[in-house]
Amino acid sequence: MTSPLLAPRSLSLQAGLVTLETIHLSCLWLESNYMKDWLPTLSRENLEVEELLNCSNLDLEEVVMKFRSKQRKKRKIVKRVEGIPVGANHRDYITYRKCL
Repeated sequence: MTSPLLAPRSLSLQAGLVTLETIHLSCLWLESNYMKDWLPTLSRENLEVEELLNCSNLDLEEVVMKFRSKQRKKRKIVKRVEGIPVGANHRDYITYRKCL
């Protein structure tokens, strides 16, 4: 008799596990990028805005979609000053990054 741990998994279960792993790795990358790469580039004022921002009452998906929609309407922004794209509202961008 085979152990339940060694029994072959169904394809749908394997696909679900692969999906979960992909989501997990994506979240790890986003968190690392946010904490290690982006936050240290912010000015003191923008760090304070980020720290005081409470996302618990926000619809995260809506915030991200609205910001991306605004960016599509503008020309592609390349240059960043203190972690904020030139031409972007610093509060909107910080909210976007925190909700991402």
